Amino acid sequence: MKITKIARDLGRQAFKAGKKCIPAADQALTDLIAKNTGRSVLLLKAWCNGWIDENLTAPVPGWTDNENRALREYQKNYWTDKAEQDRLSRAKPGKIKHGV
Repeated sequence: MKITKIARDLGRQAFKAGKKCIPAADQALTDLIAKNTGRSVLLLKAWCNGWIDENLTAPVPGWTDNENRALREYQKNYWTDKAEQDRLSRAKPGKIKHGV
């Protein structure tokens, strides 16, 4: 199994366990980084992506099934828009304006 998939799965597990999106607080991830020196940024990003993916697919408390389904559909369309992904990847932190 690729180490990025392992890190991503650790992020998903952290979200499901109710942990905050703080990869450095995950002992399993820090152990993985220690065993794979020179790949820490890649592993940190993979962990965060796993946590975020799980967060985005989790139902919003208090919303109906239809509302949650509509949100998932919006997210799927929004985040698969290649032009939007490219724009966001070039944006400076704090300067992202969605839908512009």
